[in-house]
Amino acid sequence: MDESKVELRRFKLTGKRFEGGRLPIDYLVELQNYQALVQTLTVAKWQAGHPGEEVPADLKAETSLAIERIDEGSADIYVVLEQQTAYVQYQEEAQSVVEQTISAAYSGQPLPELPKAINEEIRLGVSQIGATLQPDQTIEIYAAGVDAPPVVVTITTRKEAVDRLALEDFFLTDDPVVAGSHLATVQTSVAGRITELDPEKQSFRFRSLRYGELRGFYKDNPEQKENLKGVLDPPEVGPVVRLTGELQYREGVPWRFKQITNVEKLNLDNSALVELASLPAGWGEAADGEEISFTAIDAASTILAGIDQAGGSRPGLFPTTDGGILLEWSSSDAVRSIEITADGDFELLSLAPGVFQSVQRTVRDITEAIRFATGEVQ
Repeated sequence: MDESKVELRRFKLTGKRFEGGRLPIDYLVELQNYQALVQTLTVAKWQAGHPGEEVPADLKAETSLAIERIDEGSADIYVVLEQQTAYVQYQEEAQSVVEQTISAAYSGQPLPELPKAINEEIRLGVSQIGATLQPDQTIEIYAAGVDAPPVVVTITTRKEAVDRLALEDFFLTDDPVVAGSHLATVQTSVAGRITELDPEKQSFRFRSLRYGELRGFYKDNPEQKENLKGVLDPPEVGPVVRLTGELQYREGVPWRFKQITNVEKLNLDNSALVELASLPAGWGEAADGEEISFTAIDAASTILAGIDQAGGSRPGLFPTTDGGILLEWSSSDAVRSIEITADGDFELLSLAPGVFQSVQRTVRDITEAIRFATGEVQ
């Protein structure tokens, strides 16, 4: 492609992970978010010029973007229109509006006027740019041109931009669901860490283990304020909690807690247990796995601590579809396991070599489960 005839868009990712021009696959979502914003606005621009006409079926497909090149150093990415089509005029106008919105959000200037029908969607989409960033990383967006000073997105600047993008009736009202917004609300639980609390707005920020950053509110349950304050800490060191409440999904993606009804705290120093705590309902190949209960996680943590104290060998940790955890020791000498149910029962199983009949029993006392785990009893 002749670069002299196309306008490049530039995005630069900085941080140790991007050294040498590497672009980790999980960061492609940042470019996908940008493309989705441009495509949504392209459709709106086309509709404005063709009132009453049906949107062409190929419009979005033919207004996609492509990575032209990635320069060495950090991941310095240059993006172009994938192909020149009849829709390029609308796409270029859309890109300009997206970039004006990004610049305004990060500079504190007034936001450009957006089509009313997609005002919320564009603001939300821009607010999601940078959601993948870690503390030592930035995204530089060259909205004014590839050689102009960039918009610098960091965890800190993004928080300020999100607040500028917030619409009062979009983020804060009791019922923000409006026609065409594609919002769905489900009663569920999500594990993660509380990173910010705003008593004035009765809201909080939550770094979920699985979905990234979410926002939430507790105004319908103000008694949860003290529970949230008790687990507020920097995301790297704060305790893992499980929030239960009404989680809103936007376009099928977890977005925010409309309200919370319960805050469960559990200090975990085992990465495998943190991973189990992050499993959502419907995990597994059959999509029938239940969330792992904090009762089971707490019990597994206690058993592991007992094993470490006794100098025993740690087991493998596996989730069970009914919300429990399986601890398993397997070798050529024997197979032993403890299945912790979601309710906190312990199913102990042992199978000696050359024996085809296993020994199995169920106990309720965690002390007995620890003695079995350390080999004190069989």
